[in-house]
Amino acid sequence: MLNTTNLNEDLITIAQAKGYLKCSHVFLWKRRKEGKIKSVNAGKKVLIVKASIDEYLNLHSKEVQRG
Repeated sequence: MLNTTNLNEDLITIAQAKGYLKCSHVFLWKRRKEGKIKSVNAGKKVLIVKASIDEYLNLHSKEVQRG
């Protein structure tokens, strides 16, 4: 059952997510399987929650240290 409180979230296709992250299909599939990036099955399509990609990037990015 779809949670109606999350209907306003941006959903993107696998191809769009790969372009956004500049990564391979395998990398994206592994992160989805690990639960690090959220996705929704819409019939035969898999849609990625864009906010979960942004959260993943924020958690895994390194701060640039200034000297």
